[in-house]
Amino acid sequence: VKTSRFADSQTITRPKTEQELAIYQKSVDQIYNQFLDKVAESRKMPRQKVEEIAQGRVWSGVEAKKLGLVDEIGGIDKAIEYAAQQAKLGDDWEIQEYKDSPSLEERILKKLTSEADTQKLNLPAPLTVELLKLQKEVEMLSDMDDPRGVYARLPFNWRID
Repeated sequence: VKTSRFADSQTITRPKTEQELAIYQKSVDQIYNQFLDKVAESRKMPRQKVEEIAQGRVWSGVEAKKLGLVDEIGGIDKAIEYAAQQAKLGDDWEIQEYKDSPSLEERILKKLTSEADTQKLNLPAPLTVELLKLQKEVEMLSDMDDPRGVYARLPFNWRID
């Protein structure tokens, strides 16, 4: 159900309308202008000069330095050292890295590897326990397969041991 004129503007099943294309272009122009403003402000250059340099192009590091768009050429380590220097941290600083949360695949792999350890102790493996719970859920839903049947379910399951 389409609720507004542009509700399906992100679809790939039809060509974009002229209005939709105009909206996208306006958004791109706004972002580009914000970028030019930030470059002009941070590099202390007149906006017009930044526009002349930019023109939607991507510059190599060497060319960007020649044009005054960057101060130095270097990798992440050099950038971190420069940031620490600009923040006047002296030599008393360190980098602290935070690991990303494990992905679903990593969590499953961890459960599977811990399953082998728990089998040695004759304990139910965590993944096995979860799969058994899921199997019970699927069986309960499978029983509700009459297309003419009327079913009602609680938002939770009773478990009586």
